[in-house]
Amino acid sequence: GRMLCADGLQQNQVRIRGAVRGILPGLDEGTPRRMTQGLNWLLSQGVRALDLSQKGLGKEGTAVVGATLWKHTTLAELDLSLNELGDEGLLNMLRTYNTQEQLSERSEGGARGGTCPLELLRMDQIGLSCKGAGALGSFLSAPASHQVLTNLRTLSLCENNLHDKSDTLVASFCTALATLPKIQAIELNGCSLGDEAIACLCRGLRERLDKNTCTASSFVHSLKLGSNELSPLAARELGEILCLSRQRLGCLMPNLLGLDGNKLGDEGAEILAEVCSTQDTIDAASNSVKTFSLEIGRNNVSPRGLLAFAK
Repeated sequence: GRMLCADGLQQNQVRIRGAVRGILPGLDEGTPRRMTQGLNWLLSQGVRALDLSQKGLGKEGTAVVGATLWKHTTLAELDLSLNELGDEGLLNMLRTYNTQEQLSERSEGGARGGTCPLELLRMDQIGLSCKGAGALGSFLSAPASHQVLTNLRTLSLCENNLHDKSDTLVASFCTALATLPKIQAIELNGCSLGDEAIACLCRGLRERLDKNTCTASSFVHSLKLGSNELSPLAARELGEILCLSRQRLGCLMPNLLGLDGNKLGDEGAEILAEVCSTQDTIDAASNSVKTFSLEIGRNNVSPRGLLAFAK
C-alpha cells in the first residue's frame, strides 16, 4: 500500500527503478495511457514523495505528469531532474494545469481547482532556457498560481542555462519566485545568471520583507546562487537584503547564502564582510546562537578580501 520503497527511502516515498518498474509500466517507453494509469494508482495510495529523475520522460512525459499532479492532494515532493524536458516539456506541464482548472470551473460552476500540496520541486539539468524560465515566471505571478502553489517551499533549477541577453524573461521569473508566499529554499546554482537577475530576485525578497506578516520562520532560509556570473553589484544587492532582514526580522536572512564560483572579487567580499559584522551572535530573547553561513569560495578573493572578514 503506502510503503512502496526502494533504496532505503522513507515510508510513502517511491523511487522508480527496475525493482518497481511494474508499478509504472511503459514509463521509459513513453506510453502516455499506461503511464497515466500507473501514476494515478501510485498517488491514490497516498505517496508523498516521487523521484522521476533520469527517466527519459521528455516533453510528452511531463504532460502526463502534469495532468496527474494537479488532480491529487497527497504528493509533497517531486523530482524531475536529469530528464530532457526542455522549455516545451515545462510548458506542457503548465498547460495541463490551465486545462484542469478550466475543466474544474465548468464542472463546479466557476470554482477554481484545489490547492496543489507540492512543497518541493526539483528540475535540475532539464535543458531549460530563459524562454522556459519566463513562462514559469508568468505562471508563478498569476494570482491562481499563488493559490495552487501556496505550499511550495523549495524550488531547485540548478544547471539550467538561463542566460538572457535581454534580461527580461529571467528577471520576471526571479521576481515572481521570490514573492511566492511560503518559498524558503531557492537553488539556482550553475544557471548563468547575471547581476540583473539577482537585482530582480532581491526586489521580490524586498516586497516580502515589507509585508507585516513576514517573520524569520516564513522568510527564505536558503539561497544558493553558486557558479553564476555575479559581480560586486550582485553582492551589494544581496547585502542590502541581509541588512533589511536584520532590521525587520532581527537576524540576517537568508541564513545560508551560497555564492561560490562567481566573480565577486575583493570588492564583493568586502561588501559582504561588512554586512556579516552587523550580525548579533546571540538572540537576547531566547539566549540561543544565531547562525549565518556564507559560501564565497572560488571568487578571485585575494588576501585583501580575506582581511575584511578577519576584521
